[in-house]
Amino acid sequence: MAYAPTTWDANDVITKDKLNKIEQGINTASKLSGTDIDTDKDWNGKSITNVGSLTSHGETIINTSGELAGGGVAEILYPDPDRAAANICAQNLTENNTMDDAWTQLLVLPAVPANLAVGPTHTVQVAWEHCESYAGSWGVASRVYVNGVAVGPIRGTSSTGYSVVSDPIDVSPGDVISIWGHGNAYDGVRVYVRNVKAYAVAVLCARPAAW
Repeated sequence: MAYAPTTWDANDVITKDKLNKIEQGINTASKLSGTDIDTDKDWNGKSITNVGSLTSHGETIINTSGELAGGGVAEILYPDPDRAAANICAQNLTENNTMDDAWTQLLVLPAVPANLAVGPTHTVQVAWEHCESYAGSWGVASRVYVNGVAVGPIRGTSSTGYSVVSDPIDVSPGDVISIWGHGNAYDGVRVYVRNVKAYAVAVLCARPAAW
């Protein structure tokens, strides 16, 4: 609760309650997020929010956009071929299928975020599961598209049990990754896809300040 100062009038009596209020106000003012700020502190997981900007010795360290001063910081994405769960950056855990002979969009991931570094190549490991409705060599397949354009290799399947396939895919900020597939309409065979995930490791890089 914010400290509310007492407005003193002439002839007001100083009481212990009002003195205690002053003491408490001084104590509160000496803390940040409830922690004394007189020396180095273990913040014990507490958050400091709504700061605006952070300065030291007259120089801005973090600007009002939350970026490091100068050019700020951004991320470069590198693929994780081992597909560690901690490195999932986007996923769509639904299932879809098609019998159409033409390539058909089946699952879509959220757009690649805009806070990535502009210029460098970003790569994510895209993994998904696929299978077909009847076992055999029916020619059904799936593959990765980016912004509606085929970019990954064609991944065929001849099993009714789901199997995982994955490919490293280059992306840029704002790109939309999707999984497309095609079945075999003549023989009535469907291709199924599910659980598409993108894996990456983000490395921070500093944008240079203009000179």
